[in-house]
Amino acid sequence: MSDGRREHDMGVEPNPNWVTKAFWEAAGQRSLIYPCCDRCDNRFFPPRPACPKCLSLQWSWKDSAGKGTIYSAVTVHKAPIPDMATPYVLAIVTLDEGVHMLANIVGCRPAAAQIGQRVAVNWDTCARGYTVPNFELSADLS
Repeated sequence: MSDGRREHDMGVEPNPNWVTKAFWEAAGQRSLIYPCCDRCDNRFFPPRPACPKCLSLQWSWKDSAGKGTIYSAVTVHKAPIPDMATPYVLAIVTLDEGVHMLANIVGCRPAAAQIGQRVAVNWDTCARGYTVPNFELSADLS
């Protein structure tokens, strides 16, 4: 995993609100968390005011080990905003806890990121100082 000293050019910066503030605060400590419904135990991402399964407003944050599998991936060759470096890999990662997270796969050639591959969280710092989770390919098969 990266030590987080590399500045991340993600183009669009995080914009925390009352729902996502705890996520970004945890990320600042290099801790990956996700919401889990207190009523039906549904784990979901991204954070939202109500559980998408039962609509309960009662949910809490759970810790993730930061490991998962690439569920889907695409190599982006034309950036959505000017001056954003390409190519890059955008993927849906299924965390071991069952949550799907949209994130970049870093530290590899784009063609190396394949569906079913194991990944581990990596931390980068973006221009405004936020610590941003992304993922690197991992040899971990567990």
